[in-house]
Formats: sequence, C-alpha cells, structure tokens
Amino acid sequence: MDFYCRHCRYGYEYLGRVDHACVAQRIADDQRDAELRREGIRLGYVTKADLDEPVALFGTMTASLMVRAHELGVTPPIVARTPAV
Repeated sequence: MDFYCRHCRYGYEYLGRVDHACVAQRIADDQRDAELRREGIRLGYVTKADLDEPVALFGTMTASLMVRAHELGVTPPIVARTPAV
C-alpha cells in the first residue's frame, strides 16, 4: 500500500507497470487485497492517468476518506492540499 489512513482504515495502491506487469505480482496483490478486506480495510487504486490529473485525484481521495469516515462513524480527517512547488 502506498498511502494509508489508519483513522479511516482506507489505503491507496499505485498500479504501475513495474510492480503489476506479471501474473505472479497480480496474484500476490489479489491475496493482499483479500487479506485487507478481511481486516476491514478498504483499498483504492491510482494509475498514471490519475497522477496526470492531480486536482481530480485529490478530490477523489478526499471524498473516499470522507465517505469511509462516515461509514465507520469517526470524525473525518482534515485534508489539506499542499501547494504545488
């Protein structure tokens, strides 16, 4: 997992070619994803195309965390976008 919000039990995984190009790697990812689901952890995915649209990605990630916090009955995290450098 490349990003994880412990408070919301929600993480994100980047689906790059290097780490997801062969069948064995995808099988390992599927097993990990199933284990996370059993533990009540949700996982979202990010692609290169998502990284090309950072404002949309930020909105998607923020919305996911807000919805998950609502589902768990916890206070949503305070999310602030870091200004571009």
